[in-house]
Amino acid sequence: MQKTKKDLGIDKDALLNQIVNNRYKLVKYLNSGAFAVVFKALDLDASVLEKKDVFVAIKIILKAKNKNIEAIKKRLFLETNTFAKLSFSKNIVKMKDVFSWQNYYVIVMELIDGADLSKKFNAYNNVLSNKEFIYYFLQSTKGLKEIHDNNIIHRDVKPANILIGNDSKVKISDFGISKIKSIILDDSQNHISPGTPRYTAPEQFLNFESRKDAFYFESDIYSIGVIMYEFLTGGMLFLNYNSNTASSKERERANFQQHILKEVVRPREINPNISQALENIIMKCLAKDYKNRYHSFDQIIEDLQKAKQEQNVNLDFPNMWWENESSLNIKNNNTLKYQYFFKNTNSKYFIFWILIVISIFIIFLIALFLK
Repeated sequence: MQKTKKDLGIDKDALLNQIVNNRYKLVKYLNSGAFAVVFKALDLDASVLEKKDVFVAIKIILKAKNKNIEAIKKRLFLETNTFAKLSFSKNIVKMKDVFSWQNYYVIVMELIDGADLSKKFNAYNNVLSNKEFIYYFLQSTKGLKEIHDNNIIHRDVKPANILIGNDSKVKISDFGISKIKSIILDDSQNHISPGTPRYTAPEQFLNFESRKDAFYFESDIYSIGVIMYEFLTGGMLFLNYNSNTASSKERERANFQQHILKEVVRPREINPNISQALENIIMKCLAKDYKNRYHSFDQIIEDLQKAKQEQNVNLDFPNMWWENESSLNIKNNNTLKYQYFFKNTNSKYFIFWILIVISIFIIFLIALFLK
């Protein structure tokens, strides 16, 4: 008997064509994320009302064992009330419902016909012209502004969560998903990872390391800055750190260190076609210290509008923007100091070269003595 493929402990084949909560028929597997399996589903109730097929996206999460299910349900209900306020936004994927079903939690969302930001422009090496960039990122920042206006921090802004429909309209997805994840996992004791390392702000990592649950609106602004950088330069903000590192957790920590300590190469040094105004916007988003970044998406939208009109955008934060409280904290953190130098050095070769240096030094001393 052939085994069915499982993702995150969920048997996708067994779920396909099942009807969830007497309403949603799972018709197609779409993908798997960090903690959920996603299906395209036919909304049977809406299809009857509208007299046509109505499809939604369904995220399915396996229930954790030994958790207080009723308490989790209550917390989820409170969160979905908050998300419901954004159901009429033009630039946000609608979250329609969250509920418990069998051994799973289910999140029902608007289905977008299109692709995420990275897949959409993969054929063009993910390099946008200034005009294309402004068109798509004005919409992206407007969506994120509405999320912030409702006192919600996205916490995991990345290209996979910026969806572009076939009508070229941009919608932000998975806002608040990390909050829902922490509720579902009942993770008040276990610390949640601070987002996707490639797009995570320095302070998110520092707070994670010190086990603080502090998230800032400016952290989302840093993340969009990283994405902006990538889609104007065609390259990553920082290269992946040593793929031979022993574990993914160590690679993540090394990646976070780059965000905290490493200076950013200015976008125009990579792509001279980028306007000075757009470079200034990106650099302000990427300030290491969150206090030196934009403090709202309103400010970014205003500057993007200026760039659209080919007006200048001033860079109004300290020249030493990379030297900040975050970097000083990490430099003084003994648990990280020198860690990667020794872990990523092949010990055999390292000892070999140390012995050679010592031998040369001894020969030098002997020669000196014989004189």
